[in-house]
Amino acid sequence: MSEQTEHRKWELPDADPRALIEAIAKAGRIMVAMGTDRLRHERLGEIAEVIAKGDGLWIRGELQDAVIYPAKARTVNLDTSTSMKDKIYPRLDFRDQDDVRFLSITGLEGEDAFLDRLEGVARRPVTASAPPAETGKPADVPEDDAALVLLDSYHRAETPICIEYRCAGGMQKWSGTIERLMAMGGYVNVIQPGFHLHLEAGLVHDWQTSGASHQARDKEGAPIGLTVSRA
Repeated sequence: MSEQTEHRKWELPDADPRALIEAIAKAGRIMVAMGTDRLRHERLGEIAEVIAKGDGLWIRGELQDAVIYPAKARTVNLDTSTSMKDKIYPRLDFRDQDDVRFLSITGLEGEDAFLDRLEGVARRPVTASAPPAETGKPADVPEDDAALVLLDSYHRAETPICIEYRCAGGMQKWSGTIERLMAMGGYVNVIQPGFHLHLEAGLVHDWQTSGASHQARDKEGAPIGLTVSRA
């Protein structure tokens, strides 16, 4: 678990989101995380190439597979407050017009490798917000949680699958066999080399199934952007 050091956060008011992504792609191992705090689809590894097609950036690598639409970002913040074992993990947060973070990119090689790619980008300090109030021990994940039940069935059967997440800001996917599935901290977690998925318990109310494809829906029956299918 990471610990928060002193807050070191900046807004990048004049930055071009597309240029930022293209620059950070050259920072070595990075984590591209799509989604909100309740659903995070993360790929970890080096980016081999960034291909510009229309409004999108195609992110490719042995452990990277995503499409990002930079124009969806209304603000971009730089956060260097997170560290683990004395190593800082700098992060860019991209927020949409509703001030919802839909994408974050974290440097896994340390502070210098990441910040060197941002040299010359203007920064404006962001006042540190108060840490969130303690809410007590995270709720357990029920055994009948819809996300846990489906993912566990594929985990036990060792069935190759594709886990894909889509939002207005882009798409990211992973294909493989689930090796490690954990229900803890109020989340259903898939932990793989190069891929993490974190789903808040109860976020997936049910699945709309068509053949071997399952689309996650919330309690109102609306798709949440997550699809699990046989690879």
